[in-house]
Amino acid sequence: MANIILKSFTLPGLYSVSELPNKETGEMEKRLTFTLITRAVNKLIEQTNNGGSNKYRMHLMLSFELSKKWLTEESSADDYKAILAYEMSV
Repeated sequence: MANIILKSFTLPGLYSVSELPNKETGEMEKRLTFTLITRAVNKLIEQTNNGGSNKYRMHLMLSFELSKKWLTEESSADDYKAILAYEMSV
């Protein structure tokens, strides 16, 4: 039996709160939207993620330390570029 090491990770995303008109009534309504951040697929996921229009994409998975950087307002553009390029080891 192979040794399996479980790692915890987070899935970073973005959210937005907007006031938009209701298409039927024209009244302004608060709309909440979100998206999960994706990245280019890695070699492991490429073997199993073999269909659909996004088969070369996968969720970005961050370590706990990087997830704290993702959420801080003090991160620079270079910090975010490094976070978006992060690849967890398998």
